[in-house]
Amino acid sequence: MVGARPELHGSPRGASVRRRVLGINAFRRDPAAALVVDGQPIAAVQEERLTRKSGEEDFPSRSVRWCLEAAGCTAQELDLVVVAEKPLRRFERKLASQLDAFPKGAGPFARFMFLWLGDRLWMRGRIAAELEIPAEKVRFVEHARAHIASAAAYAGQARVTALVLDDVGEWATQSLAVVDGASIEMIGEQRYPHSLGLVASALTQHLGLTPGVDEVALDLLASAGETPQGDVLAQLVRVEADGALMVDPDAFPFAQSGDALFGEPLERALGPRREAGRTPSFADEDATAVAAIGLKRLGDCAVAMANHGFAKAPSETLVAAGILARMPRLVERLRVDGPFPNVVVPPWPDEAGTALGAALVGADSTARNVPPWLGPDLGPALGEGAPHSGSEAAMIAAQRLAKGELIGWAAGPLAFGETSLGGRIAVADARLGTSRARLLSALQRPEDWQSTWLALVEPPVGDVQDFAQVAEDASARCGARAVTLPRSLAAEFPAACAPDGSARLLIPGPEDPSGLGALLREAAKLGLAGLLVTELRTRGGVLPRVELEAVETFRRSGLDALVTANSLYGHSGTHLAPKASTSSLCHD
Repeated sequence: MVGARPELHGSPRGASVRRRVLGINAFRRDPAAALVVDGQPIAAVQEERLTRKSGEEDFPSRSVRWCLEAAGCTAQELDLVVVAEKPLRRFERKLASQLDAFPKGAGPFARFMFLWLGDRLWMRGRIAAELEIPAEKVRFVEHARAHIASAAAYAGQARVTALVLDDVGEWATQSLAVVDGASIEMIGEQRYPHSLGLVASALTQHLGLTPGVDEVALDLLASAGETPQGDVLAQLVRVEADGALMVDPDAFPFAQSGDALFGEPLERALGPRREAGRTPSFADEDATAVAAIGLKRLGDCAVAMANHGFAKAPSETLVAAGILARMPRLVERLRVDGPFPNVVVPPWPDEAGTALGAALVGADSTARNVPPWLGPDLGPALGEGAPHSGSEAAMIAAQRLAKGELIGWAAGPLAFGETSLGGRIAVADARLGTSRARLLSALQRPEDWQSTWLALVEPPVGDVQDFAQVAEDASARCGARAVTLPRSLAAEFPAACAPDGSARLLIPGPEDPSGLGALLREAAKLGLAGLLVTELRTRGGVLPRVELEAVETFRRSGLDALVTANSLYGHSGTHLAPKASTSSLCHD
């Protein structure tokens, strides 16, 4: 079920003419689908949330079916299906790169041709056949334009400037645009292989982590590193006076079709690549130094691009999307050192969000009248809704947290986007210095650079005004803010602080559909003004969609209990099924 706008579901056939547009991200990271009806987002979900398999790059067939069912329509009732890329242009770029590297890339070239000459070049026909619709209903939109539309929808403002900091779409790597109403005017573009996102992926690979997945680790590890004087990457990655990014092709041989994203010049600058199996940590001075150097250079370039964008298209708000928008400390550089008064990042900055953007482009809408809090409320819901303040679920969870227990919390809709903070979380007392290590270990994710958030129900009384303003930021509603905490908060919540004193904030809004606000209010009554939060998933797993999957995740974990809207689960193997009465929770 979808948590809002029921009036758009199940209306009598033929009662009114509605424009239904399905957006798809396919054959890339995070395949997903989204449905927009009359310019309004109705449903959106990533394929991995339904298949329970992460890392696949396929067609999101289950996501498509779920969106159609959630909106109560059939594929034949769709007006358009819009794919978030131009496949022929992407094929052109990949083919040109493979041929330039030949014969060095002979193996990758063969695999590439097998994939693309199979079905990716004929995507229109495959989609039309699978949905049983005419081929002319299937359209394609530039990948960057889909990113821009999806980010602008979350800002909720009439006019914004958009900056896409991606690895690569078709040819574009960085894009700049002005969004005014439903109009998207592209005013700048950087082309492959000069890509700031791929530089971040190369640095991630240099640290022994997975490029395209672990860039956030680079961001977090940098919080423990010290940047030396000078900039050893300044000549390898630079932004020209006209805003163009220039990447040294020997240091970053992206177009050479090999598995390595970096070459000898980068290793001379930063040292050799880490050995396989050597997981970096905050205590690893070499790794944190590399991360700090890399993040500073990425931030310098991003700020230079933002300055160039402001000069060409000044506005009150910059919306950011793409792989680098997943890195909260880099985005904070745009806020602190950039020229835009406001910087907004949506809950879906990476590839999955382009499905929503493609649908919005096809609908000629950037959904300006969608309130920011509504954005996450697009995915499958769990049970009959979320616990409210004073509910038994919220009270019991708060009592257990006050005793130092580690709690899983699963309620409300599974938000669209990278995370589903609020609705599928593991929670601990942020006042205890050991909570971070205990919580991550319980989820078999013991690396100290794994993402955690400080969840607050409201701005703390008596702290600086800037912090209160952060609490009103739409990005804080989805956990996309990383700010240096006031000293009083850093001392109160040591488990939430990174080595540099910063924390990622999660502040649920008044319309929060997950019940996290209710939990925070009950916890505050017991003296817990803030909670430490991370995703409810174990290593290699994905976020649970329904209650059964949440229970399975809990059983694999070392958490002390799992609380849903109606049930309490423990490791004793028993729970009491939901009842109509308020005493439906089992105390094990």
